Amino acid sequence: IDKIQSKTFKNCSNLKNITIPDTVKSIEEESFCHCSSLTEIIIPESVTNIKDSAFEKCTNIRTITIPNSVTAIGKKTFQDCSFLVQATLPSSINILNDYTFRNCANLKDITIPESITTLGGHCFRGCSSLEKLQIPSTVTTINPYAFMGCSKLKTISLPESLTTLSRCLFSGCSNLTEIAIPSKV
Repeated sequence: IDKIQSKTFKNCSNLKNITIPDTVKSIEEESFCHCSSLTEIIIPESVTNIKDSAFEKCTNIRTITIPNSVTAIGKKTFQDCSFLVQATLPSSINILNDYTFRNCANLKDITIPESITTLGGHCFRGCSSLEKLQIPSTVTTINPYAFMGCSKLKTISLPESLTTLSRCLFSGCSNLTEIAIPSKV
């Protein structure tokens, strides 16, 4: 098989582990959406595209590593993965789409690769365990609500490449104590 079709495993609430074969190139929309018992996913280097909501509401996933072969990650890919603690993103993507990690309440460790130029709207909204975040100098656009509700976020460094601050960007970041705003904003 060369793709996991849309909604193939949606609502398989007892599915715990999945190993995707190295023939798969694409994980389609909502392929594993609502697989609430899923704790481990191994994504092979053959995968180049992960589409919208592919792993949305997989509430028991703890870590995810996306291989460098992946060039596109869709909207809401990991939204509501409430126990996700750590995510490793590939240096092969340049956009972190809207809602990608929204409501990943336990997400503590994420490194945004230097290849990223755009952070989508709501992409980290509700990531209430995120304490610090380094945004690379390659980022030129951060869309609205990107960090809304990141209540433990204490420090963030915004790159000089940023020219505007979007609305509600840090709304609800009640522990934010330090922010470096670029001079071009």
